[in-house]
Amino acid sequence: MKRQDLIKVLIEYGIQPSKAKGQNFLVDKNMLDAMVKGLNLQEGERVLEVGPGAGVLTRIIVEAGCQLTSVETDVKLHKYLTENLIAPNFELVYGDACRVDYSTIFKPGEKFRCIANLPYAISSVFIAKMLDTETPPTEMYFLLQKEMAERFSAKVDTKKYGSLTVRAGAMYESKILRTVPPGVFHPPPKVDSAWIHMKQKETIPSKDALKTLNKLVRASFSQRRKKAKKLICQQFPSDLIESIYEEMNLKEGIRAENLSIEQYLEFSQKLLKGSN
Repeated sequence: MKRQDLIKVLIEYGIQPSKAKGQNFLVDKNMLDAMVKGLNLQEGERVLEVGPGAGVLTRIIVEAGCQLTSVETDVKLHKYLTENLIAPNFELVYGDACRVDYSTIFKPGEKFRCIANLPYAISSVFIAKMLDTETPPTEMYFLLQKEMAERFSAKVDTKKYGSLTVRAGAMYESKILRTVPPGVFHPPPKVDSAWIHMKQKETIPSKDALKTLNKLVRASFSQRRKKAKKLICQQFPSDLIESIYEEMNLKEGIRAENLSIEQYLEFSQKLLKGSN
């Protein structure tokens, strides 16, 4: 959809792009084609799309024969899509993507991929929700603000390395595929975006291990400037933490960003074992 065509749709449906909702519509066909090229869409596969907007990417996924479920929270955009995109392999859900119960859409164990142009305001919340689903997506492709995208491949001991870096890194390999400039959107955002690919690892921790990991990571990063040990001891038995620190040969003064993903995984396994 060209910029002038999008503007006509927005005017017809009385849609004013919301800065608060992060509504920036992709209008550059070359960029869209480059993004879609690597998706390798398969006929019949289950796909979840969040924030379909004017349906530019949505139409491509539907035309590829995927069984697509899209979630849209904007009433007017939902109305536009309902009236203009009708296909037997397309389901449109009205709702907040961060609150939708995805167990009603995907059966336990059912494989699906997630594709989304995510507003910055909901990026971390939505991705965390995907990580917590009963059956997480096998792959995720997100168009995010570049700053947010960089967090998923952030290195230990850096400011961008945080709780979501660890939680996602325990389950997915993340890679920025391309930087996306502001000019390909309407209206153009003030910052660069990035197209990121997250592929589920061959082996991921058990549900119990992930639950323990999440609790550990949240505690550790709750106050980044404080020593991790003191924060962790607020959530787990201090004697158990003492023994784990000794086993792992961890320094007393380390902070959350000093522990690698592998160390967090090892720590959480020891916590799980020590709690049983």
